[in-house]
Amino acid sequence: MTKYFLLFIGSLLLMSVQSKKVKQSPDQLNIQAIRQIEIEQYDSAIVLFNELLKIDPTYPDAYYNRGGCKQFVGNHSGAIFDFDHAIKLNPKDEDCYYSRGLSKFEIKAFRGALQDFNKVIDLKPHYIEAFYDRAFCYKALDMNDHACADFHMAYDRGLKEAKKQFKEVCKK
Repeated sequence: MTKYFLLFIGSLLLMSVQSKKVKQSPDQLNIQAIRQIEIEQYDSAIVLFNELLKIDPTYPDAYYNRGGCKQFVGNHSGAIFDFDHAIKLNPKDEDCYYSRGLSKFEIKAFRGALQDFNKVIDLKPHYIEAFYDRAFCYKALDMNDHACADFHMAYDRGLKEAKKQFKEVCKK
């Protein structure tokens, strides 16, 4: 009988230890996910962000960072979904609009990308890359005068690669 009692107690202790697995905090999961991004393990980072968002669906950077990972693996519609959520949580974050614009551009949603780049420029008028990428939207929409103005603006503000695009698109 003592043998069975000890087995019973041992089983209870084992179940107690297993049920008290250490749950990680959202901050710990975020740090781990960022580390995965740093070593270009985007799928692993996405899994960690998924876990984080189950615990805290309003974590400020989780949607944005997961969206960035999805961009890197070519899942642009998934990235747009995450950037939409990031924007709802932080509507003044120009980086969310910029990243969403890049993904929209990749899926050839040029007008949507244009709106996002416009919003970036409204929020942060010196965001040079937004002018440059907006120029590509204008170019894709055959609005070359606007494209030329933005390529020129980006080059004037220090983005050297804009000069080549300006010369290609704006031959006069």
